Amino acid sequence: MQALRRPDETNQLFIDYMMLAFTAHAAQTYGGLRTIRALARGGLAPWQVKRACERLDSDLGGTLSLPQIAAEFGLSVSHFSRAFRISTGVPPHQWLLRQRVNAAKQLMTARDLSLSEIAISAGFANQSHFTRVFSAQVGTSPAAWRRETQGTRESGS
Repeated sequence: MQALRRPDETNQLFIDYMMLAFTAHAAQTYGGLRTIRALARGGLAPWQVKRACERLDSDLGGTLSLPQIAAEFGLSVSHFSRAFRISTGVPPHQWLLRQRVNAAKQLMTARDLSLSEIAISAGFANQSHFTRVFSAQVGTSPAAWRRETQGTRESGS
């Protein structure tokens, strides 16, 4: 629902993933499609995980689409998404958000940028989006995390 309320903060991977989930739901609920659980066991090969993560990491802005990434491996979008989740523990759009938070943490400790500059540099739509995602993942706001980290660094010197 948040994605519908704030479409400017939604990345292409999330949109693709939600459309895939909606299509699967409609096909199963109204079209009689049956899932075959045996197919859901395997993940990506280690080299595929590495390459997929490198591709996603190179595009923190989230402009790459699931069809583009899946096509690089010759996989359907649904197979790639499922295999990626099995291999990494999270769907591609969640993995991307984690990488954005990690990039933001590095920027906050290494450079004296404003939080809005860090938000944009790390691929977030704006500072508000950055604060929501960061707080949900880290358990504290970016400003509080930065103060705590800088205080620890200064007292440890």
